[in-house]
Amino acid sequence: MDAECKRAAFWRGIDCFNRRQFFTCHEVLEEIWLEEPPEEKPFYQGLIQVAAAFHHFQQRNRKGMHSLLEAGAEKLRLYPPDYQGLDVAGLLRALEPWLERLARREGAPLPAIEPVTEPGARLLAKGRHVEAKQPGDLVCLAAFGSGFTWGATLIRW
Repeated sequence: MDAECKRAAFWRGIDCFNRRQFFTCHEVLEEIWLEEPPEEKPFYQGLIQVAAAFHHFQQRNRKGMHSLLEAGAEKLRLYPPDYQGLDVAGLLRALEPWLERLARREGAPLPAIEPVTEPGARLLAKGRHVEAKQPGDLVCLAAFGSGFTWGATLIRW
């Protein structure tokens, strides 16, 4: 997978997480994880485990959720607060109430994975308030087919 396709797949996986499509998020990020070098694998595995944990939550499997959430958070703690454009520290803060409440057998609000915003950066994503597209913005065009068939490309606006 080339760098552009990897980046498009990565953000598609994050979007799936934020739309509560945890199983699909897991599948999309796993495709990247399979090709990553050993030093990057724990980051993707951490995200995948967090997504799988919330999939278990949707399936009412608290025990599976708890173990995967702990394992995923442990891996993500190895990375800087803003890694690969994600607010990793914010995600870990959002997971803490879940981990605490799962230990007490309670629930918590579902977290979102947020991108790190840099000065002058514009996030162009469905369902978010964003600035108007400006000449030079990178826009991801995606086409989805049946099953797991999909394609994406980045273009300059």
